[in-house]
Amino acid sequence: MPRARGGAGRRLAGSASSFVPCGDGANEPAYPIVWGRCPVGKKLVVVAVLVTVILAVGVSAAPKDEPKKKGLLAPLEVGQQVGLKEVSGMFTISVMADVPLGQKVIEVGADYLVVEDPTGTTQTRIPVTAIRSITVTKLPRDK
Repeated sequence: MPRARGGAGRRLAGSASSFVPCGDGANEPAYPIVWGRCPVGKKLVVVAVLVTVILAVGVSAAPKDEPKKKGLLAPLEVGQQVGLKEVSGMFTISVMADVPLGQKVIEVGADYLVVEDPTGTTQTRIPVTAIRSITVTKLPRDK
């Protein structure tokens, strides 16, 4: 006795996976969608792999937002003019926008700061543990 056509979505007894009929659906058994002998399953796997690859490439090519700096050295930028005052082995750093204060910031690391004197002859590397404070003074703008 021939089986009824259109058995899509049938489930075999004791199985939780989806099965689809191949061929005419009457004389051929249903095969699992994934890794089965059915061409429909192979097409689905190929499409899934292509979508995964396209998404991975798209996510990796997306522009990354530069993380906002945090911590003690956050207000300092390379090329910025700063005032440097040393008292008993600890440094106080002063920052004023658009005001030359003497020392120039050469490098800002995670745990150190490199400044250069006004003549450009001496660079000083200051560890974070030797910085007492960083004072940022904002001047009012003239209108």
